[in-house]
Amino acid sequence: MSYATWKILHRKFLDDNKWSNTINDISNFYDPLIVVNIGTGKDSFEYKINNFNNNYTYTFSPNDKISVYRVLNNLIVNTNSDLLMECTVNNVPETINNNNHLIRVSTYNFSESLMGALTFIDATNLTISEAIQQALLQVASQNENFKVTWHPDNLNGTNLNSKGQSFPYVLERFYNKPIKELLEKYSRNEKTLDGHYMWYVDNNNRLVWKKRLDTINHTFNSSTSLYKSLNIKKDINEVKNYIIVKGGRDPAGNPIQTVYADYTSISKHGMKYYVLTDITVNAQALIKADMDKAGVTTGTYPDSYPFTTTWKSKNTGNYVTVDNASEYNEAVRSHIKIVCKEEGRLFAELRKYGKLKVEISFGLGDVTWGLGEVISCIIPSVNGSVPKLLRVQEIQYSNTGDTYYLEEDIGSL
Repeated sequence: MSYATWKILHRKFLDDNKWSNTINDISNFYDPLIVVNIGTGKDSFEYKINNFNNNYTYTFSPNDKISVYRVLNNLIVNTNSDLLMECTVNNVPETINNNNHLIRVSTYNFSESLMGALTFIDATNLTISEAIQQALLQVASQNENFKVTWHPDNLNGTNLNSKGQSFPYVLERFYNKPIKELLEKYSRNEKTLDGHYMWYVDNNNRLVWKKRLDTINHTFNSSTSLYKSLNIKKDINEVKNYIIVKGGRDPAGNPIQTVYADYTSISKHGMKYYVLTDITVNAQALIKADMDKAGVTTGTYPDSYPFTTTWKSKNTGNYVTVDNASEYNEAVRSHIKIVCKEEGRLFAELRKYGKLKVEISFGLGDVTWGLGEVISCIIPSVNGSVPKLLRVQEIQYSNTGDTYYLEEDIGSL
């Protein structure tokens, strides 16, 4: 019978916005639970303590640092190798009744602060990998206590993709926008030109950013593998097939908008609309670049014609030369509408069908799957004897076993 040994170390967050050097070894806790995710999910840890004689009444406060360790089948925890998460306290609810005084300590690792952070970077002349690193540095400069750093092993320590080439330039400014938008948008194959990339924050609060490989890491067969429970979900709640794309305003101040509809999905699931606003700044960025070239400090039109744009039109693939303000306005509108249509298509492509999602619970140490790994699953009730490739999206570590949440990269339902 496997068993787990946990260790929780606690440091107070002091009035000078630093953590104390005094480390408290917390005992008498129970029901520890760690949750880690890929993507924008927030990694968390919680545990419970019975507050006999008010021993823990003033122990835990928001922003206190918690270091969590776990080792299997060993009574000794190695603080150099057994770290599961570095996190901070965000909530300490108490439940009091006649027989018990329970404290539940809830924490997040730094993924919580990163996913909620706004970034202010000009990525016009930065490649995708450079832009993400610059955004991390900029966010960290706002609060050094909760910084997430770039993992040194990303891209094999280079800024090159899997082909040994530089990533494309972002050609966009991210001002007052969530950093998760940068990660979501520029981790897609259409942007990286190197396949879809995934990310997560590791146990040392470093951002792991790497290519989603289809290489099979492990296998699972519900008829022969040992497991505690298996839950299967066919999820169509996130289907989006009618995308209204807003592209900002043209030089005349009129809104630019278009629609992308996937009618195959609509015929299967009905119309599931979504308003996409990710590219509303694109028109303004193009106009500003042109005005900078023309030396115009106010207004949205060049001050002399003919004028050649600083950007290549999606209509022709070439720079556009216009002879008057009306032609310039139409050139911007025409280009942005094509950009909008393409963004709508890319957005719908990943969401036009429902996804198979599987939750599998195992005993302690029965499997050691990692975040983002691909599991070849044979589940007869789902797909007969044909393997289904599912990716590990979330893992929950507890005192009695571990639970893995798997799903398809691209929906098939």
